[in-house]
Amino acid sequence: MIEEKYLELINREVDHMISPRQSKKLRKYLKHNPDAQRYYADLLVISKEFSQVKIVEPPQNLKKNIVNALPVGKYKKYERQNVFQRYFETFLFGNKPRYAYVFSAGLITGIIVISLLFIILYKNNSVNIPDLYGTIGTNSTANVFHTADELTIDEESVKGDVLLSYSDEIIFIDATIRTNQNVNVTLKFNENDVNFNEFKKSNNLSNDFTVKGNLLQFTCNGTDHYHIALGRITSNLSPVYLNIYSSGSIVHAYTLLSNPE
Repeated sequence: MIEEKYLELINREVDHMISPRQSKKLRKYLKHNPDAQRYYADLLVISKEFSQVKIVEPPQNLKKNIVNALPVGKYKKYERQNVFQRYFETFLFGNKPRYAYVFSAGLITGIIVISLLFIILYKNNSVNIPDLYGTIGTNSTANVFHTADELTIDEESVKGDVLLSYSDEIIFIDATIRTNQNVNVTLKFNENDVNFNEFKKSNNLSNDFTVKGNLLQFTCNGTDHYHIALGRITSNLSPVYLNIYSSGSIVHAYTLLSNPE
């Protein structure tokens, strides 16, 4: 059971339309609610897949074919149909036939949009279901996320919060970092136990994000919220080493999962 107000916060989080205070409140709620964790993970998957959907141009004659398929004037030879048509237009639109044209245009637009969606769904078949995480990719058992480690960063040059949770398939790192200068963040993991899956953040500004083997690194300046997903290769919960650098010097170091349960 997920409270309605947190459903809204989860959707705002996925859409990157959430304040840092609301985000922190949501993370505390997710920590103690497995249903909300699963829902959140599923929305991230859906968001990722939609972001990869390619824009497909409609066929050149699609609009013309749809318009020609509409039964406009098909029964004009029957006077009874003409009487009903006039009554229908008068009932809906009064003596303002331009509203009838607006209504028809809206109907045609709706048909075109639905047709485009079907084209996209049929043409974009690049989704590899076994690669999905969350409950969408597992029909037999639902992924339950467990909180494994938490970190509060309180240095002079950088502050923030980090929450690490895991399921049978995913190690999920949810981090908020606040700084007024450029800091470099690195995450080092054991590539025999996990591999990189996904990196997302709350704004679209450049952050020099790179992944080289078992080392993930990015630059942060200001306040930002990060989602990092690592796919589990084995059942081991091996440590993830977090380091934060400022002006080439390390200002904070922490080993996530140093004592896994």
